[in-house]
Amino acid sequence: MAHYYYYILCAMPKLRLAERNRPNVKSFLETRGHLILKEEWEEIKLLLLKNDCLNFFAILSEQESHIPLGIFSREQLEEGMKKSLGLPEFMLNFIPLFKSNQIEKADPLDGLLEGYYHYALERGCPFLQEWLTFERDLHNIVAGLRAKKLNLEPEKFILNQNDTSQLILKNFSSPDFAVGKKYPWLSELMIIMDAEDPIVLERKLDEIKWDRLEQMTRYIYFRSEVLISYFIKLIILERWLKVQPEKAEQILDITLTDLKSKEVVSSEQ
Repeated sequence: MAHYYYYILCAMPKLRLAERNRPNVKSFLETRGHLILKEEWEEIKLLLLKNDCLNFFAILSEQESHIPLGIFSREQLEEGMKKSLGLPEFMLNFIPLFKSNQIEKADPLDGLLEGYYHYALERGCPFLQEWLTFERDLHNIVAGLRAKKLNLEPEKFILNQNDTSQLILKNFSSPDFAVGKKYPWLSELMIIMDAEDPIVLERKLDEIKWDRLEQMTRYIYFRSEVLISYFIKLIILERWLKVQPEKAEQILDITLTDLKSKEVVSSEQ
């Protein structure tokens, strides 16, 4: 099996967070999709299901936006919602709660994402479980910091499903929610959030995610975990081009040094 992954991974271009010339998710699936094993497809589908959740929520909210990279087309989502069939149960269960305004979150989308993480963590491989747990922790830390800054109760902002979320709620008055030792980047993230520069914040969040993927695969070579990590990195890179295509190269050229200099200037102001 190691020879199989050697063949696939050596044929794929290296990725950097500031990379411009790289395969996108669509081209990756079109050119290498036939090489992906059935078990790995299941992991990739769990990752893409998050896009389906965003599209599903857009339909419920009567929005026209649609992210093309998901498991389901817009038509399939609409049909599944109409017939209550063919979609994950957590999505179907969300519909009556949303329509009756019973979502106990400041942002109803968080109620759907809470269901997504529970669903994906139950079905993902150990590597994907570790990644999704980290991604959810990062979401909760950012949500907690925002709630603290706005002097709001954190319960409606936190995806409350694991030890980290419980620590944030229990230690909400603490500057780092008692998770600073577990996540040493938290102090830097707090400075950036105080600066209120959304581009710098988004870039920093993706750096944190990228570094985590590097750590998770540092001593893993020709195995499925590296392929899954590669796919997640493609998703991270592609998001920049979709969010702000006219500024993508400028944003992706920001180095960590640039970020730190911006933090200092912003904090002094």
